[in-house]
Amino acid sequence: MFKTMRLFSNGRKTRKVDIQKSLHEFSIAEYSSAIEMLYAAKSQVNKDPAMAMGFIRHALDEFKHTQLFRNIIDDLRKSNEIDKVDTRFTPNMVITMGYIDPGNFLFNKFSLNRFSTFIGVNERAAHRLFKKIRIRLNETKALSLTEEECEKFKEYLDIILADEERHAEYAFRYCQKHISKRKLKITMIWEYFCTKSRAIYASQGRINKCIASVIYLFVILLMYPFRFAIYFPQRAN
Repeated sequence: MFKTMRLFSNGRKTRKVDIQKSLHEFSIAEYSSAIEMLYAAKSQVNKDPAMAMGFIRHALDEFKHTQLFRNIIDDLRKSNEIDKVDTRFTPNMVITMGYIDPGNFLFNKFSLNRFSTFIGVNERAAHRLFKKIRIRLNETKALSLTEEECEKFKEYLDIILADEERHAEYAFRYCQKHISKRKLKITMIWEYFCTKSRAIYASQGRINKCIASVIYLFVILLMYPFRFAIYFPQRAN
């Protein structure tokens, strides 16, 4: 999600196709969050039915966010007949794009306290991100959007912002009851660091590709003197 945030940076001219790409990735991230919360609900239903129901409500909100982002994408696609971008959505994208590891869900990976802190920190980070985008929507010319499109976008974002704020509040409320202040502070700092690191890494996609290309070229150059030592059998006639 974070790597597309640069498209909404101040002073950047953003086309509708770029915005559609960003929203496409946002929708996949929200869908993956919904699946993680459903898995958490399934794992917790026998131990704490009330908590499991809370996870289910959280999952329903994330599914709703996915649909809201898809609605915006559809509206922008209809108004943009010239430039087309592939934003087709299929549920398996949460795995193929690396949002979910089906063999290691977060609820299995973390303790309940760590999971709650992770949810709180990331919901708050998402809230900050979407709030920045909402502010950016006031610059209709810079975003290549009409006033009507911006107003509808803001309307959907207001719904999402309210949900994200509530999710973070509930998660941190649990953390404050079950984790000491000192430990919670340390865990939150660690989660903020991890979230920021992922954001920085994701935002440097082009730089990462360049670094990878240099490494590949270096390996090829190292192997080049030994090219004659590699034997490829000839195909029999």
